[in-house]
Amino acid sequence: MACMPKLAFLLACICFSEHAFASKDLETPVSVFWGQCKLETDPKLAGPFSSRYLALCIRPESHQSISAQQSNNISQYDHYSRIYAAIHTPGNVAFHWSAFIQGQTDDGPGSETKITRQTDTAALSIGKLGLNRFLLSTGKQTMAFGLGIKPKGAFFESLSSPEFWKTPGYSATVSWDNLVDATGQISVGIADPEELLFLEREFKNLSISSRIIYDSPAWFGTRFVLSGLAHHNGERRLGLGMLNIAPNGAMSLIEWVRSRQTPDGANSSFKQIIRFTLIGEKQWKKKPFFIYDDVRHTHRLFVIGQEFYFYKNMSVRMSFAYRKDESDEREHLFYGIGGLSLQL
Repeated sequence: MACMPKLAFLLACICFSEHAFASKDLETPVSVFWGQCKLETDPKLAGPFSSRYLALCIRPESHQSISAQQSNNISQYDHYSRIYAAIHTPGNVAFHWSAFIQGQTDDGPGSETKITRQTDTAALSIGKLGLNRFLLSTGKQTMAFGLGIKPKGAFFESLSSPEFWKTPGYSATVSWDNLVDATGQISVGIADPEELLFLEREFKNLSISSRIIYDSPAWFGTRFVLSGLAHHNGERRLGLGMLNIAPNGAMSLIEWVRSRQTPDGANSSFKQIIRFTLIGEKQWKKKPFFIYDDVRHTHRLFVIGQEFYFYKNMSVRMSFAYRKDESDEREHLFYGIGGLSLQL
């Protein structure tokens, strides 16, 4: 019972705020940031966490969507919920964690609901990009490859080709930042952590990737990315990307990834994707978007839509998608997709 007053005092000192330490005179042992953390996608926004106190950052989100496919009159229901959390210590050490649950159900005969639960991030980082020249992160995380940005989240994941960006689940990444406009990263990933490769001292199933990021102020906030990846199974990837975020909030990105399998040292045909995404300026509580995917000798995807915003963190998305299978000239798929997004 003697510790109850101390516990009550600690809880009373927790500060719920969108901006950390708005006043220099405010001293709290723990600061909690709800829904405003973006360290997962852009660590350069980490300035408020460089204090001498603990900081907890939480961002939950949920998406509901329904799609109707014209070719076979099948409707599909999708649910996607995700939560991201991070704990930041005074010494620029942080632990990042995120998990999601995804469910898919269609109204066809004998249909079943497919549910996927997964922890996709559980990593420890030392240092912060934009504040320190060197950063080390290790654990369950995505390796350094590609732009690393999915502007429309999981809505169109089933229609796209995520295998071009898929990396081993467990990896270590070393980053160097010149604190001005350039960042370099090298990652080493474990292909199959279930086999306890490090304990068996078998390093042949490792994957290696590298990424160079250059931010050009002269190009109105444009980011250029060059990346490469080598898998243990002989796969080699090369990626080029460009991202621009305009002052009015409009975003455009283009990404090219080429992959070639070289089993046993023999060359094989390559796979290639070109992706272009355009998200317009938010005006009158609505924002248009356009997505184009071109996978060589496989398929093409066009998506056009509009997002309507209600309150601060809620939006309704209406879109139309067309997918053409390049292997079959008769295969044309049309989709009407509607969804609801909520970020707490």
